[in-house]
Amino acid sequence: MSRRDRRIVEVRTLGYQSSRAGYGTSASAGDAYGPYLEVPQFIPVSGDRFLFRLCGAVVAPGERCRVLGYKFTSLIARTFSVQVDGDQWPYKIEREVVSPMWAFPDGNITYYLRRIPMRQYIPPAVNFPPSVQYGLGGTDSALLALTYDPVARVYTPPAGGQPDGDPIAGLDRIKDQPGVWIDTTDCSDYVDGPCAIVAYADLKQSNSAERPFLPLANYPTGTLAQGLRPEDQFLLVWGEPPINNTQYSGVAAGLRLEYVNKEGSP
Repeated sequence: MSRRDRRIVEVRTLGYQSSRAGYGTSASAGDAYGPYLEVPQFIPVSGDRFLFRLCGAVVAPGERCRVLGYKFTSLIARTFSVQVDGDQWPYKIEREVVSPMWAFPDGNITYYLRRIPMRQYIPPAVNFPPSVQYGLGGTDSALLALTYDPVARVYTPPAGGQPDGDPIAGLDRIKDQPGVWIDTTDCSDYVDGPCAIVAYADLKQSNSAERPFLPLANYPTGTLAQGLRPEDQFLLVWGEPPINNTQYSGVAAGLRLEYVNKEGSP
């Protein structure tokens, strides 16, 4: 197999950033997209978990592909409302989750890597905001929904909240997020096109108004506080009474994929 028969592709999350809509994220007019998907700051009245398609890629007929590595990332944040020239703007104090097994007491994230057969998909005309899409079809980054109304706290995921497709080499239901690239060369098999390889996440948002919290009298101080994981330190500073509104604010993934031709490939 020659080097021309092999190519490495990296795909990452790209999501609309509502806080950047006023001035954009690049020189391209109207570009307000950044490296993660925003997590809705409400608890669905139905109790459903949010289902995200983080990123994906198509494997064409005649190609084979395997996952060389993956990375999952999430953000937690305290969001303020600030006034600028008479208008109210959101201002986030964010913290990337870097501890592999950390989660809110009442919230968590599960990640999936899936192989999806190629199907003809024509999405219906639904008036959703940017980076929110109807149903399961596609490979781009989006919150997936059947119904979505953040004002009324209405959200229903497609397929009962289950990601589409089949697990890839056991890389499924990953419940910790290392925040670094994980090499999967030794455990990920090639999959044959036509298909798509997609990273999903389902997320239970923390209910900051009702979740368990540490009483102020029991807050660690000094060296005890310094020994806490950075996410717990952030939560104690920004997310407990009297503020008590820190939640998941973003989620993202990256995939490194190796493509080869079926003829003469391993």
